[in-house]
Amino acid sequence: MDVGPYGGAAWLYRAAGWVGVLPLPPAAKSPPPHGFTGWAGLEPSGADVAEWIHGREGAGNIGLRLPHGVYGLDVDAYGTKRGGDALDAAQGRLGPLPATWTVTSRDDGRSGIRLYRAHLDAGRRWRDEPAGHGVGIEAIHFGHRYAVVWPSIHPETGRKYVWLRPDGSTASDDELPHPDTLPEMPSAWVEALSEPGEVSTAEAASHVDTLAAVSTFRIGEQCPRVGEARARGLARLREARDGAALHPAGRDATNELVNLGHEGHAGVRAALAEHYSAFVETRAARGGTQLDAEREWWRLVRGAVGKLVGAPRETCDCGLWAGEGLTFDPWAEGVWTSSPATVPVQQSGISDQTESNANRLTVDPASLLLGELLTSAQMAQRDPPSPLVAGLLYRNTLAWLIGKSGSFKSFVALDLAQVVGHGHSWAGRRVHAGPVLYLVAEGAGGMTLRVRAWRQVHGDTSESVHFLPRPVQVNGDGWLVLIEAARRIEPVLIVVDTQARVTVGIRENDNTEMGAFIARVDSLRAATGACVLLVHHIGRQGEDARGASAIDGAQDTELKVERIGGPKSLRARLVVDKQKDGPDTASVDFEMVAVDLGLVDENGEPVTSLAVNTNVFTGPTEAPWRQDAPERLALVLDVLHEQFGEGGGTAAAVLGVLRERGWTRDYPRATFYRLWNQLQREDRIERISGTQRWLPRVVDHAHT
Repeated sequence: MDVGPYGGAAWLYRAAGWVGVLPLPPAAKSPPPHGFTGWAGLEPSGADVAEWIHGREGAGNIGLRLPHGVYGLDVDAYGTKRGGDALDAAQGRLGPLPATWTVTSRDDGRSGIRLYRAHLDAGRRWRDEPAGHGVGIEAIHFGHRYAVVWPSIHPETGRKYVWLRPDGSTASDDELPHPDTLPEMPSAWVEALSEPGEVSTAEAASHVDTLAAVSTFRIGEQCPRVGEARARGLARLREARDGAALHPAGRDATNELVNLGHEGHAGVRAALAEHYSAFVETRAARGGTQLDAEREWWRLVRGAVGKLVGAPRETCDCGLWAGEGLTFDPWAEGVWTSSPATVPVQQSGISDQTESNANRLTVDPASLLLGELLTSAQMAQRDPPSPLVAGLLYRNTLAWLIGKSGSFKSFVALDLAQVVGHGHSWAGRRVHAGPVLYLVAEGAGGMTLRVRAWRQVHGDTSESVHFLPRPVQVNGDGWLVLIEAARRIEPVLIVVDTQARVTVGIRENDNTEMGAFIARVDSLRAATGACVLLVHHIGRQGEDARGASAIDGAQDTELKVERIGGPKSLRARLVVDKQKDGPDTASVDFEMVAVDLGLVDENGEPVTSLAVNTNVFTGPTEAPWRQDAPERLALVLDVLHEQFGEGGGTAAAVLGVLRERGWTRDYPRATFYRLWNQLQREDRIERISGTQRWLPRVVDHAHT
């Protein structure tokens, strides 16, 4: 194994009291592993460190995420950076800092990260650049950045980082400071390096989440607000070419553009693309590779997306608020007013400033926000969730259709898609008709036969259902193309059949990865307002959708399909397993009917397929074994009859099915076997001779 700086030093740092030991790429300062930085990041465990050491990360550099109560004063005193001079000036005002441990890769005697113990009072936060933008002094603490430390290699100079003792001498290898032995930062310095305010715990979004968020930004002609933000951002980059700080310029521009996109303003994606090209060109001109420049720009955008709050707006309001030729910038300097003009301009909270500046608007952003607040009565008057299939599916939701292999779940998904596209009722339930997008991610050939069978049975030639026979991967760029295509179709239902085939490479038992998957799927819902229905499997012994528990929290609806009458039966039942905003007691019995497609295969045999028939059962089937049986006994008898048929079932197998259906959550195992023994005593079940399998027995209990 190639042991690099991280693999050789991680355990030494852990032993010295530094828990946040993070791997970095070889000879690079970033990126760190996702989810372990920022205020919301996790502390790595010993198992995490061991996995990183024995993986390819072990050959990379090493970063320390500082613990709570430790502050790093990062001073740069080389090139155009004047952090050393700023530090001297600050010590003249605030008094000298105590000698402390410093980590550096420079030999100028001033550059490096000085470490102190420091604590903030409630209501204060550290300033990221306490000496001002680009001066050369930055803060490092638990929620912000991390320190690249010995024995890492600097990406530009190729020098090894070293530790300097408080007396300025170079520490020997393996000689490390301990967080508890660092000197205390003087209170005057703590006051100067911090400011009033609350800590922002938002962390940068993942790359997948960032792409998903940007994909929801509206395309179209650039609105005035986006045009102004674009111009400001490009102007800042031009200033950066002449020596101004590049990172703050890029950060401010990407924050503004991403916020505008989130608010629903048109043209942000094109503006971001233009800013990306200008930023990369400027960054490359100032030194470094194009790849470094591209990564830095994406980190800026990820940081901006991580700060977004609330759901995205659906439409650009600029035209409503301002009208043609007017500018609108509620956060511009000087827009706050205590006595706005009395004549509103198309929207409460907006008014003309003066007659001489009629094309400028005075805006009170708080008035706009207050105008969106609702009382409880007004909230109650909002439109309820809009049904797609009454009692089963709702528009603008995430839904799962689950079942074991061979349970006819894909047939049900196709049947639902067709009736929505054609405007038919389904099992007597009212349907909201509209376009449907069906992603056939597996079995496209079989789907061809199923569609032919459905059309033959129903005799309908409407073309409102659009099939895409391709497994578009959720974590690929193709998903963003799918979102845009779906937006143009404006479907009311999108079927993804199956989830497993669009998540190749995603670990379905990992909540973090499945959380990212759910975010991507939800971006499809947000962009279209459709019900997104994912066809998925349940575990062999489980009762829920297979995979991480993150799916459970994301579901607005979960429908489950299960065969009744044994493994070869063509009868089945659809049950509502979960309905977030409604009753979850609905069920529909149906039967699969064989359809001769009028074709023959290569052996001359007729080609057939199946179609769903929901008109077979209009009510509960006759169940004589239920006669006079209490409800809990009747549930056991139902499973024994419907799932095992004439072959019978063992007690353990019946208990397994009950658990899958969720009917025994409130009853321990002992309760089931007590019921099973009661069924035997009352002669309601009988054992098949020579086996451990049982059948329901119809007994005239009135005469026993």
